[in-house]
Amino acid sequence: MDNRVSGIELQFEGPLAIDGAIEAIILPDTLYCSPFIQSKLTRSKIEALPYPQIDRQRPSEYVTKIFDLCFEYYRRSGLMK
Repeated sequence: MDNRVSGIELQFEGPLAIDGAIEAIILPDTLYCSPFIQSKLTRSKIEALPYPQIDRQRPSEYVTKIFDLCFEYYRRSGLMK
């Protein structure tokens, strides 16, 4: 199944050191289910905030869900009232 049109993706030229630099990450549940990604997040002590990904949805259709996850994380962390 080709769902390339439904993901938000960042690409970097080389390795990206994230240990200690990131507290949380919002990602599609399809990526969160990966043992490789879960081990990286656990090792780096990054809190995962997964959201359900539906095939063939445009990235713009996830904006509200991503904002909700972000604001809820900010509230829990005391960064926002």
